[in-house]
Amino acid sequence: MRKKWLTGVILAGGQNRRMGGQPKAMLKLQGRSFVERQLDELGKVCGEILIIANDTAPFEKLVQEVDSGSIRIVPDQHPGMGPLAGMQAAIQSAQGEAMWVVACDMPHVSGAAASAMMEELDLAEQHWDAVVPVLHGKIQPLHAVYRIRSCREIVDDMLETAQYKVMELLQRLHYRETDEHFFARKGIAADFALNINEPAQYEQLLRLRTDTY
Repeated sequence: MRKKWLTGVILAGGQNRRMGGQPKAMLKLQGRSFVERQLDELGKVCGEILIIANDTAPFEKLVQEVDSGSIRIVPDQHPGMGPLAGMQAAIQSAQGEAMWVVACDMPHVSGAAASAMMEELDLAEQHWDAVVPVLHGKIQPLHAVYRIRSCREIVDDMLETAQYKVMELLQRLHYRETDEHFFARKGIAADFALNINEPAQYEQLLRLRTDTY
């Protein structure tokens, strides 16, 4: 897989209501924020990285510190309209042929998982519009890879008609599912789509990490 084909997209436009307004992207694990950890993983496989955010200020200093010239912060054009609006902003700005979309509240995103999914997407053959993990029976559209050309008009049409659910997008795409057994065969742990929505989950994550050492 050539890195230039893949645009990494971090969706950081949420309202963080369940975290009491605290930006989930800035939560820390082992001394590093979620978004810093994500930038490392996306940088392994992506030719460029887009951070989609309503409030760009928290990310500007970070990008200045770590930027290799491949990271851009893109304002969400439809604040409050959910992940699909963030995906639209990414599609309009992306230079790659596919995008790896992750939610900013996922501390364990996996570049290895994205590479495995890109192999299944197979840009040359064009059999699939997207490759989406289904882990322990739960579909994970916000740690998935999408062919940009296939999604552009559909996403625009959905937002124009006030349809905001990513699951609706999947229903309009020809997508490949990859389960935990697919990733296990490649030596990839199936915890990469774990997301942290509320303080109790964050406290549990910190306890688990502390117990590991």
